[in-house]
Order: sequence, then C-alpha cells, then structure tokens
Amino acid sequence: MTTTAFIDLANNFYDRHAVYSLSAALTKAGHKAHYVGAGLMKFEEVMARLEAIRPKLLLYSTFTQDITAYARLDALIKKRMKVRSLIGGHGPTYDPERIMNTGIDAMCIGEGERALVEYVDSGCKGNRNILNREEFSNVRDLKSGWFAFAALDDLPMPDRSLVYAEDAVLREQPAKQFMAGRGCPYKCTYCHNHAFNEKFKDSGPIIRFKSVDYLIAEINEVKRRWPLKTVVFQDDVFILKREWLMEFCVRFPREVGLPFTCNVKAEIAVREEIVHALKAGGCIHAAWSIESGNDHLRNDVLKRNMSREQILGAASNLNKYKIPHRIGNVLGIPGETFANIRETLELNIASRPNLAIGSVFVPYPGLELTEYALKNSYLDADKAQNLPATLYERSALNFTPEENLRIQKVAYLFPILVQFPALYRNNRLFEKVLLRLPRRFLRLVYDLFFAVKMAGLFKMALSTRMRLEIFKRYLAQSAAGALALDLEREKL
Repeated sequence: MTTTAFIDLANNFYDRHAVYSLSAALTKAGHKAHYVGAGLMKFEEVMARLEAIRPKLLLYSTFTQDITAYARLDALIKKRMKVRSLIGGHGPTYDPERIMNTGIDAMCIGEGERALVEYVDSGCKGNRNILNREEFSNVRDLKSGWFAFAALDDLPMPDRSLVYAEDAVLREQPAKQFMAGRGCPYKCTYCHNHAFNEKFKDSGPIIRFKSVDYLIAEINEVKRRWPLKTVVFQDDVFILKREWLMEFCVRFPREVGLPFTCNVKAEIAVREEIVHALKAGGCIHAAWSIESGNDHLRNDVLKRNMSREQILGAASNLNKYKIPHRIGNVLGIPGETFANIRETLELNIASRPNLAIGSVFVPYPGLELTEYALKNSYLDADKAQNLPATLYERSALNFTPEENLRIQKVAYLFPILVQFPALYRNNRLFEKVLLRLPRRFLRLVYDLFFAVKMAGLFKMALSTRMRLEIFKRYLAQSAAGALALDLEREKL
C-alpha cells in the first residue's frame, strides 16, 4: 500500500471531479489517499498535515496559470520532507514545458485513472501517459494512441468523502456538481477540447457518457450521504446524445426526483423536442454560449459554426418552456472592436436570458485561438507567458490600455446591461457615465449582482451560517490567501 496526498490550492465553490475519480481508483487498488485543501491554509498548516500523513507521493492538478504556485509549494515541501510529486491536469497536458523548469518529479498527460494506479503499483515507474523527469524530453514525441481511454462505467464510482471531510462548504452546499460524461466534439478555438481531441484521436472514443444506471446510482449515493437539493451537470454539452438524453429525462424525475441544471448548445437546443424533454426531466436552468454577436468572429475566428437563426431559435425554445437560461460570451477576441462588442450585447438582449456573462479571453497554451493571436500580432510571446489568473481580469492581448480597461468594465457591466437594456441603449448614459465608473466599483457591483442571480437560478436556499461561509470563501477568491502570501515571500 502506498500513501498519497492530493494537494489542492483552489479555494472556489466547484466540486473536485479529478480528486473524486482518481482517489476512488487508488482506493480500489488498495492504496491510501488523503486530501489537503491548501488554498485556505498557511504553509505551516500544510506541513503539519503532511507530516501527520507522511505520504510517499504528492498529487497536484492545475491549469497553466497555477503551475508556478504548485512548483513553489513543491519546492518548499521538499525542503522539509522527502517525497515524490506528480502533476496532472490542463497545465501539463497542454503546456508540459513549464513543468520541465520546476522540481516536480513527474507529469501526467491527459486522463489519469488507469495510469495513476499503474504508476503507484509499479513504485513510480513511468508508464502510459505519465512521464518521470528523466523522460520529460520525450514529451513531444508521444504519439496519439499510446494509451486507451476507459469506458466510464468501468471506472469505480467517484468518491467525494476525502474532499467533503475537509471542506464544509463543498460538503454542505445544496447544489452539487456532477459529470455525466467526458469529451466534446466541437472545435471552438478558444477551448482546449479541439487540442485534446487531436492529441488523443487514436485513443478510443473521446465522447463517452456514463450509462443512465451508473449516473443515477452515483447521484443517489451522494443524495443519501450529504445535503443535495439541486444537481448541477458540468458537461460541456449535456444534450449531445439524443437517445441517452431521452432515457435520462424519463428516469431522472422518477428515480432521483431532484431539479437539475445543465449546459446546452444552440444547434441542438433549437430542436423543440430536446428542450421539451429537458423540461419534463426537471431541468430548472440551462447554460449555453453565444460568445460573439458578430458572425465573422463567432464562426470564422471562434469556429462556433452557429447561425443567428439557431441562436434565436434556441433562446425562443428555452423561453417558451420557461427554462431559465444563462448565456456565456467572450470579450477581447483577437481583432474585436467596440462595435463588435455592441453586436454581442444586442444579440444577448434579443435572446432574453435570465443572466448573461461576458468573460475576457485568456490565451492559454495549446489553443488554436492563441496561435491565431500570435500569428496575427494580436498577442506578443512574452505576454503569453504572463497570463491573467481569471477570465474577469485584464486582457493579455495587444489592446491599448484604454481599450483593455473598457473591455474589463464591459465584462463587469455585461449582465446588468443585458438585464436592463435601457441602460445600454441610452448611449450617453452607457459611455459617458457607466463606462467612466471606477473598475473596482464595477467589479463589486458585478460580484453582488452575479451572486444574487446565480443563487436564484440554482434555487439555493441557504442557512445563515452557510451564507456566511460562502461569503468568506468568495472574499478569499478575490484576495491572496495566507498560503499564496507565504509562497510569494519565498525566494526560490
């Protein structure tokens, strides 16, 4: 038996699907897994936990922008104890070179359940899609098909107990997230799915759904053990498989009996039978994306391949069946003008969502849109190495300071302008007053508006204590935590 510890620097409200699935695989194989939610701790608290656990292997999972923080933490831990470390997630999968310049011992490219068990069973020998440091130089030589994807029903049921034992907010919040499947067939240039599909095109079926039996059993187990009032499906497109969806929407209200939310896509939701099934199944909220109101940017640059008629048709169906819906949009697209942003606002207003969000494009490594921006001088190579921490901060592209600030302000105002279009259509009020308000003030207004709207969409009735805990977590997201400050102080 090998003792492992998942180290998590996040301090947000999202369920840790990777930890749930990977820890279940390790436990089934006879190994011991622990979870350390380090995002809200001080470094000495992290070390105290690790010294009590005495793990043989530390496990990290991260996006590109957080690799540096995990590398600093890894170096500090190794000054105090002898331990091996392995990092997985989007960061190493799409930007492995950044791992090479750290002291982390191994990286996992792509999915890890089978590979991680084999790695631990073998005493940490590289295998499948896990490379040890001495093999890092071979990472770009890996060919598609070097391992086969697992059928999701063949994996052990995700285990939330490690995380929920440590994180009261995730454990007690009544809306919990689930994954019905994995994979997305679309080629949106601002999303990693197109890169993932190309990298693993010979590894078996990329689009995989859990059987309805498996998924219902998983949800009912969570419902039995912890508070659960709303089921939130985080799949990129929940409605991809028509026959699966129809079976699910008949059985879910009968066998689970809870409301659910999911992500949809306009080209599919424009079919009325799909939206009718969602309503009958208990869907209380659908999230989908327009991204840009400009046809060229949406279809040629972002490769959404989605007509204006499909967008308005999907919105009409959701409104007809009274399914509240949230629309996502990307601001700061390479080549985008302020007039284009106005087109996006207008198309959102015409769609009449309950909430519309405008996030700022972040040029992550491995994205086709990042390469497009670099090739066409919308992005400098040095700026691509200094990415914003979230989708609601500055743009990394070569906008002027004035344009960059305006993009951020429109992002904060976006849901309010769509909800109250008179504020936007009064051009003097919009440009001369609203866009001249301080950025920090607009961020505060956005945060409050967003929190209230999301609580309503997810129908979250929270106790006073839970509201306080969530508020504290929300504040922690907007400020550097104790551990983050500790890592910044270290000169490594």
